[in-house]
Order: sequence, then structure tokens, then C-alpha cells
Amino acid sequence: MIGGTVLSALVHPWFYAVAAFDLAHGAFLAWPQGWLGLPFWLFASLGLGTGYLASMTLGVLALKRRGARELLSQVPLMPVYWLLISGAAYRAAWQFAIDPFTWEKTAHGLSHGTKRAATPSPHAMLQRRLKPATRARAVNTARARDQ
Repeated sequence: MIGGTVLSALVHPWFYAVAAFDLAHGAFLAWPQGWLGLPFWLFASLGLGTGYLASMTLGVLALKRRGARELLSQVPLMPVYWLLISGAAYRAAWQFAIDPFTWEKTAHGLSHGTKRAATPSPHAMLQRRLKPATRARAVNTARARDQ
């Protein structure tokens, strides 16, 4: 899974580059004289379109579920975001090749609009995830273990 994710980030811009090349030379969907031809482009376009559609659908559903409908206008920009991810993947590959022991970390912090409490204990997180009957049994088990 991890290798496929990295590989897809590295290959993604090549789809557009080869499509632009074939389009510029009038061979985009030409069969059989095109460089890659109609079967390749149909299969590749179907795969890319299905991937885009699935990811954008999940993005829309996630935004609606979280109540962040104001971000729905950003969903069609996902292909641009993926090209930026590809750029980052190529940069990472280059840096790994020339200096494999350097790691550029991203500074993370709390956003101004986020209210976060202290990290709950594993016991508290378990209680939130369990059904009431199971929760009572888990609490009793944890108390017996702690004593």
C-alpha cells in the first residue's frame, strides 16, 4: 500500500505529460498509428476518472458529515492538489538520493479556531467508543485490574 501510494504520486504527472504529447502530435486517440493508441487511453482515462470520482465523492461526503459545507467548492481542485503532491514526492526522492539522512519536518500546531482538550487517557477513549453495556463491563474490568 505504501509503495503504491508513492508510486502513484510519482507516475501521476506522467499521465498528463504523455497525454499532452499525444494530443500535440494528433495521436491522442488515434488507432493504430498513435504511440499508445486508443486502448491505452481508454483504460488509463477510465482508471484516472474513476479514481478522481471516488476521491471527490468521499471528499464531499466527509465535508458534509463534518458540517464543513463551505469547503465543498474546493473539492474540484483535488487534481491540482495531487499534482502538488507529485511535486513533493519528486522533491523527496531527489533529497533522499542526494542527502538521505536529512529530514525536513513540518511544524504543526493548533489552529486558532480549534479547541482541544488534553489528550484523554486510553481508558477514557475506550469508554467513548463502547456501547453502554460493554462500557460498564470494561470499566469494571479496568477497576479490578487497577486494584
